Formats: sequence, structure tokens, C-alpha cells
Amino acid sequence: MPGSVELTDIVLRLLGAFYAFAGFVATRAALMSLFLDRAIAAIGAQKPSRIEVNQSAWLISSAALVLVGGVLLLAGLQLAALAFVASALGQAAYIFLLAPRYFDREDPPDPSGRRQTTNAFVLYLAATAFILWAAWRERLTPIEQASPVEIAAVSAALLAYAVYVARSLWWSPRQASTGTWGGEESVYDESDANGRPLHTSSRIKLMAEVGCYPLWALDDDLDGCFAPEELPLSQELISDIDAWAEANEASYDPENPAESPWTLEQFDAHEAEGRKLAVRLKRELPDRTVFTHTRAVGVVEVHADDPL
Repeated sequence: MPGSVELTDIVLRLLGAFYAFAGFVATRAALMSLFLDRAIAAIGAQKPSRIEVNQSAWLISSAALVLVGGVLLLAGLQLAALAFVASALGQAAYIFLLAPRYFDREDPPDPSGRRQTTNAFVLYLAATAFILWAAWRERLTPIEQASPVEIAAVSAALLAYAVYVARSLWWSPRQASTGTWGGEESVYDESDANGRPLHTSSRIKLMAEVGCYPLWALDDDLDGCFAPEELPLSQELISDIDAWAEANEASYDPENPAESPWTLEQFDAHEAEGRKLAVRLKRELPDRTVFTHTRAVGVVEVHADDPL
């Protein structure tokens, strides 16, 4: 950006900050939608539909492009104009072509929501036009003339964003964790003080808890969670239990722990699926006592002859 500062330069940086933040917010919303789709599908022992997967991928990519454009504009780089044009074309393709003909064909969106999306697109077009005008007036810096500090700042911001998205999509903590049991805080380990593995417990509870393995040892001398892979179970049951536990992650919003994205119906469906899994677990481990956890009653024993 030229040495002299104009009002145009200030507006450009404000627009950059706004759309960098908007891109991040849109990314979080798209990721949450993806997790909810996965959770609902897992509860029904299914996979998200191809349309849902493709739509989530498109929305995450679109949000990423908005953020990239905002970061580049905040740094005053000429590449921002290209990012804004590409993003505007992508938004137009989604609103006027892909959404009505493919993504929303079987599940039309709320009209007010679509209007808000269209209005946001019109504002984005206006911002894009302003940025192109500023680039024509040479108020943005070509990449080859950018300072090392500007390049480093942009790179760091985009790398942090990439790590956030990758972590959200592919990193799922499943570990022995610190939690509460019997009203007191305790630290769960993979074995007791004498080295006895948790998975050798004769009493097992199936319970989904965010950040923890879905199986819990209930013997008097054992206290903690462990993975279904530790038990001699069929691969089908292991996969189903893991998917069920993974679905539960979407019921928790770390930014707002007091409010769950799930409805009561979703919690009930997830709990019912857990009871079926517990019965299957008992049938494959007839020598163990197996329990499931319900919100209404708490810990409940299941039996091999219970109906699925």
C-alpha cells in the first residue's frame, strides 16, 4: 500500500477485518452443521447423505475463501481483489445454481434465511466492487512488493486458521480423562494403582461423554474409561460404538457449554441407540455385567435377551 494514507486505505482495512471475522464465523457455522449431520446420521446407524457432505464441503470452502480475502485485504495486498472476485463468483453459483438445483432441492430453506443470504451477497458484491476500484487506483500492494512482516503476518493467520479447521475435522480426543464420579473429581488412568487394565473390569458401562472413551470400568477397584478396541468385540460393534460416541461430540458447544445444539428428541434418539449397543455388547461379552446410562434413571443394567 502506498506510503500516504487515504480514507480509502482505512475503509479497506476495516473491510478486511470484517470479512476475516465473518469468514471465521461462517466456518464455525459450517463445521457445526457438518457435525450435526454426522450426529443425526450416526444416531440412525447411517452415514450423512452425499448431498449433505458436498454441501458442508462447499460451505466450509466458501467460508475459507471469504476469510482468506479478508486477511489479504487487512494486510493491504493486491491478491485480496482476486480472492474477493473468486468468492463472489462462488457465492453466486451457490445461491442461484447449486442451492436451488442440488443442495436444497429436497429440503428447501426458510425463505427469510435465503433472503438474508442474498442480502449478504449483495453487500459482498458492493465490497468487491470497491476493492477492485481501490486496486485500479493502486491502493493495494502487489505481492512482490509486500514487506516480510506483511507476508509473515498473513502466513501466520492463514496457518492458524488451517490448523483450526483440520483439528475440528479430524482430531477427536478419545482419552482417559479427568472427570467426576460420585460427586468427586478424579483422574482416570488406563489401569489402577496395581496395574490392572481398565478393560478387564467385570462390570462395564456404556456412556458417551465428551472427550472420553465410551466404555467405563465399574469394578470397585477400577474407575475410568477405555476404548471398545480393548475388548474382544466384533469389528462391526466396535465401529458402531465409536460412531455413537463420536456423534455425541456434536451435542456439546465448547463456546457455549450451557446451551446444547441438540434437541430433546436428538438426545432421546441417541440414548435409545446407546441402549441397543449395550445389549449387543452384553451378547458379545456374556461373562460381563453390562450397563447403560439414561438421563431419567441413571445407570441401568441390560441383558442379552433384551429386545433391540
